[in-house]
Amino acid sequence: MAAVPARKRLLILGSTGSIGTQALDVVRNHREEYDVVALAAARNGELLAAQAEEFGVPLARARLCADTPEVLTELASAPEVDVVLNAVVGFAGLLADARGRSGTARPSRSPTRRA
Repeated sequence: MAAVPARKRLLILGSTGSIGTQALDVVRNHREEYDVVALAAARNGELLAAQAEEFGVPLARARLCADTPEVLTELASAPEVDVVLNAVVGFAGLLADARGRSGTARPSRSPTRRA
């Protein structure tokens, strides 16, 4: 008997934008393969709440982040996340991706100067 593949636990950063909503369309059609465990959006709280309800994401893991971009890093480094889809534009998205991959949300350090 073939083993049942594990469901991928998915975080979507930028879930209310064009790429994020399209990603959720894919998940809708492949629910047996994915569990959405966290969502982040810039400002569209109404759509974010609807997405969280539809995909069973706890409100603590459905976060607005326009004024607090560190939320992206926090979510991306959560141990219950297998796959991060980063659809956030600009430096905030880049930072979340880099720090999420390292598994830590530590602040960046400036290089040391040598005399």
